[in-house]
Amino acid sequence: MRHEEHLLLVPSGNPERLLGREVRGNDEQGWTVEKERRPGCTVRTWEEAASWKRSFREDIGHAADIALGHQELGGLVARFGREIVVQATIENQKTLHADLSGDCGQQVIDAVHVGVGHRSLRRGNAGGVMVQGPVAVSAARGGVGAHHEVESELAWQTPQAWAFSVTELGDVARPDVHVKAPTRMSSHEEVRVSVRADRTVWLVVVFRSDAGDVGVLVPNERTEELVSREGNPVSLPAMEAVHSGRSDEPEYETLEVYAFSEREDFQRIRPPRGVSNPQDAARYVRTLEASLDALPLRRWSRSTLRYEIAPEPRGRTP
Repeated sequence: MRHEEHLLLVPSGNPERLLGREVRGNDEQGWTVEKERRPGCTVRTWEEAASWKRSFREDIGHAADIALGHQELGGLVARFGREIVVQATIENQKTLHADLSGDCGQQVIDAVHVGVGHRSLRRGNAGGVMVQGPVAVSAARGGVGAHHEVESELAWQTPQAWAFSVTELGDVARPDVHVKAPTRMSSHEEVRVSVRADRTVWLVVVFRSDAGDVGVLVPNERTEELVSREGNPVSLPAMEAVHSGRSDEPEYETLEVYAFSEREDFQRIRPPRGVSNPQDAARYVRTLEASLDALPLRRWSRSTLRYEIAPEPRGRTP
């Protein structure tokens, strides 16, 4: 298996619930999966068909246990050290992947392999670990160890999570976006807005008025795709400030700039072509908010700017 993948000592019947959990270890005593996700961690799951059969042996120091109070993995390592290997035959059926957002931790499960199979824990010589099969985690050290004596066996006939992959989230920051525009303007004044980001981002720009009106500024029929390149400001198409005339008081709107660091996210979430009336715009913004809930925070950010629109003076002389 790849270095970021780990065998579960005991398969789990709730594969999806493993996704997003933090993993800790390893000083060659094995890995431990936390009991639950962090409260602020959000997971969106998608499935990949992955059907294959494999037999292999794995060093016990690369296996993992779920933190459920028992210390089976730690106890085995304490008793037998590197003499224990996990020997398994697996019929994998699918892989579940997770798009993670929110506070999930540092080392987090982002995929689980699901299938049926059989595994045994074998004890033998401490001289090294023999690795067989098309994938391998650790090479033999000091010769080939002969592992014959069986410590425990386990077989499962219903699909369960038997292994998982770990990703290093670290402190990945969201795109840092700055919007430059006047905060006071007059009705029918042409307004220029610029956006600058710390990385290349694709932009969706909408506005909301305090009266409840909603509109989509970018993308539109003339600007299909607006991109802010790393560190270089980009100008939005010129917009006209419009006061409704319902009163002589200033009106207020909020500009909302959504920046996506992945073009595929932008293409999936962008407004459909032809959004021009307020009803269609309001409907799109509702779907936008729902889509953002499922998108990892490191791949998007939102920046807002509130501005005032003064009414046209009454009785103005032409």
